[in-house]
Parts: sequence; structure tokens; C-alpha cells
Amino acid sequence: MLLLVALVALAVPAPRAAAASPADWRAEVDALVEAAMEANAVPGVAVAVVRGSDVLHVRGYGTAGGDRGVSPDTPFLAASLSKSFTATAVLQLADEGRVELDAPVRRYLPGFTTADADRSGRITVRQLLNHTSGMADTGFAERTLPQPDSVPERVASLRAARLVSDPGEEFHYFNPNYAVLARIVEVVSGRPFDEYLSTRVLDPLGMTATTSVVTTGQLDERAPDRARGHVVAFGRAFGHDEPAGYLAGSGGVVTSASDMANLLRMQLDEGLFEGRRLLSAEAVALLHTPASGSDYAMGWVAREGEPDWLEHTGVLTTAYAEQVLVPATGVGVVVLTNSNHALSGMAGLAHRIASTVQGGQLQGGGPGLRVIGYSLLAVTVLAAGLRSWRLARIRRWRPGNRRSRRRLPRWTRWPLWSVWTLWMLAPVAVLAALPRLTTAFSDRVFGYRQLFWAMPDVFVALAVAALTGVSLLVARGVVLLRMRRGSRS
Repeated sequence: MLLLVALVALAVPAPRAAAASPADWRAEVDALVEAAMEANAVPGVAVAVVRGSDVLHVRGYGTAGGDRGVSPDTPFLAASLSKSFTATAVLQLADEGRVELDAPVRRYLPGFTTADADRSGRITVRQLLNHTSGMADTGFAERTLPQPDSVPERVASLRAARLVSDPGEEFHYFNPNYAVLARIVEVVSGRPFDEYLSTRVLDPLGMTATTSVVTTGQLDERAPDRARGHVVAFGRAFGHDEPAGYLAGSGGVVTSASDMANLLRMQLDEGLFEGRRLLSAEAVALLHTPASGSDYAMGWVAREGEPDWLEHTGVLTTAYAEQVLVPATGVGVVVLTNSNHALSGMAGLAHRIASTVQGGQLQGGGPGLRVIGYSLLAVTVLAAGLRSWRLARIRRWRPGNRRSRRRLPRWTRWPLWSVWTLWMLAPVAVLAALPRLTTAFSDRVFGYRQLFWAMPDVFVALAVAALTGVSLLVARGVVLLRMRRGSRS
């Protein structure tokens, strides 16, 4: 009960702050970032702000691990911001006439198939880009399965994938869609995906601190100077390695704020970067245009507002990233961080920064992980202590004293016992149902391991509540059983 009350109370949003004037928006951005870091126990952040082809602000905050400070050139895991790189590569090939977006995937990958061979033959390149291929986590829980070591292996593993809808009918965010796109880039270009990105995207954009990996096992070799990743528990950040897994196409880019500024400049300047064209204006417009009935474009999510904007987030176990474009004003923002938590108040920071740059009002990011974490810790310790005290005195316990039994009608006693029993078992039920609850709300499938590292303090709080609740329930059941046997004798 205490845990539920605490979480509900913490869900109340923070009040709006005053709008920043044009003269001091940089100071406002710095203050906004530093406040968010402190509130959410984030060790390191890098931010870049651009307007059109100009870089307005780029800065690192905090620590990259050990004694290293974050600089504008410190590499971070970009996570799903990588999808905009993959989409750029595919649209380059489309500009050159080497890939047709409405062609079936099998034109380029003849062996591509899923568990539904007929319907998978109708999946097009465009549908992969828009996440409307019909594949989904609920038909292929890729994060809970053995992880492949190469792009071809990832594509081959989709033979076991079950389509959850007809191709082109529904949106389902599914990372392997972009792994298939990476494989198309490899086959059409005749180069490994990471090599294509390097020569055709990163080098022309001057992204010298950026690289890409196929699996997390390559991170130490290709990005040894990257910011150290962290998980957050009970209001504190703890260094942690990114769990082993496949990343190419959907999440394998490691980049810096300075480099990401160049990507945003190209996106805002209709495919041009310092006089060199990487994409046609028509291709950039396609990247930013969502599919019918969806808000997902191609590596970007289109949002309606005043003005409209484009965004994408990137989430890994030990990193969180955001990018935002506001085409009407030419403003672009990227935020890279070296920690993550499912309840982090860092979400939406890039949009709040963009609003500040444009002279808008700041919307608070909630109470922050420190408040949530410390509150969870207090509630967990209090509940564990109280229940442990009750367990220690279990031999003295009786189901209500004489006075309470006189006050309560007999017919109310068993319903009250039932409610108490259900309350003791509620944390067990929540833990058991958590993967399914996550899927119901997000259309994503994660195993217990992924969910634990996404919010370790919540898991610990639930586990302590479950353990002490079941222990108290069993102990009182034993006392009742002994009392019944004694009364019969």
C-alpha cells in the first residue's frame, strides 16, 4: 500500500517554468540539463543544438566514467537513433535507382522469409522503414532469444517469426525490420553495412568520432573511449556493461554530440551538408513523412503541435538518447546520456531544450529518479521492517482480539481476511504479470532480465514486498492451523 501511494504521489508533474529570452537561452539550456542530470542521477550528458546549417550550442556535462569529463566529442551509444542512419543509407540507394522502396524485400534478398512464407513475400522495403511489415515482438521476441553475431544471421533467424498482421496494414515497432534493411544495404552495395555507413554517411558528414557495431561484443574494440554506461537504482547510478546482444541496423551507432549536430544539419538542409549532397530533397521529405495511419516515418516519428516536430528516442540498458527536429524553425537538438531507467525524467529533454531555444515555456520532467528512488528505498525498508517485526512476534499473533471480534459482525471477517490475503499476494502477481503488462502497454516483449535492468529498484521493492508478504501469510496460516487443531483436541 505504501509503495502504491508513493508512486501515485510521484506521478504528479512538476510546474511550468518561465520562458527563456533569446539572450540567455544557452544559460537556460545549461541549467535545464544540469537540473535534469541531478534529479535523475545521470552521470554524463552531451547536447548539441543546431539551427539550419549552423551549430548554435554543443557541450558535454558530467562524467564519462572515472576521471573523464564529457566533451562534445565523447562517444555515446546512440541506441535507436541509429535507425535514422540506416534509413539514410537506404534512401541513398533509392536516390541512385539501386533500391525501389515499393519492391518486395525478396528482390534484393531472395532467401528472406518468415514462418508465413506467402505473406512475407509481400513485405516491401518501404514497409520495413515504416515498421508496417507485419512483423512484431509479439510474433518474434528477439530480445529474449539467442542473439546472432552477424547481419545475415539476424535475417536468417526471422524464419521463425510469425506475422501478426498483413504487410502494410498495421504499425508495430520491431528492431529486426532495420536489421533486414542493413542486409539490403550490404547486398546492393556489395559492402559490409558498417563499411557502407562509414564511407557513404559518416565520412561525408565529417563524423570522425562515430562508428558502428554489429554486436555489443565489438564495443570495446571499436569505441574504447565511449562514455561508461550506467544503470540507476534507488537514486544512484552504478557503472554497468551493456548486456550482450545484436545491434546492427537498429541500434549499433556510437557517436558524439558534435557529430550528431552534422547529421541534424544535413536533415534540416534537405540533404545538403557544407555544399555536398548526401540525399535528394525528395528523399529527406520521405524520411520525415509518416506512413498512412501511423506517426512513424523512416527513422523518425512525426509529432503534431505548434509547430510540428520530428523526434526519435534511443533506449538501451545503459544509455538513453533523443533527437528532435523542428522543420518550421530549423531547430535540431540531440541529447546523449550514459545511463537509463524506465522511469527516468530525462524523457522529453530534447524537446524541452528545443522549446527553450525557440523562446517557449519549459515543461518540467517530473520529480526525477532521485526522489523516486529514495522514496522506493524508504518504503521498502519501512515495509520490510514492519513485516519482519510482525514475523518475529508471530507466536503472539491471534486473528483479532476479543474487542475487535465483538465490533465486527461475523459475516465481515472472512471478506476482510480475503482482502488482506490478496494484498499480501499482490506483489507476487505483479512480478509474475510484469512481462505481459509491459507488452500490453507497449507492444514490445522483454524478458525478466531486460525488465530488471530497466528498473532494478522497482524489482527489488516488489521482490521484498512479495517475499515478506508471502512469509507473513504462510506464518499466520500456520498459526491458524495450529489453533484449529488445538481447539479440536
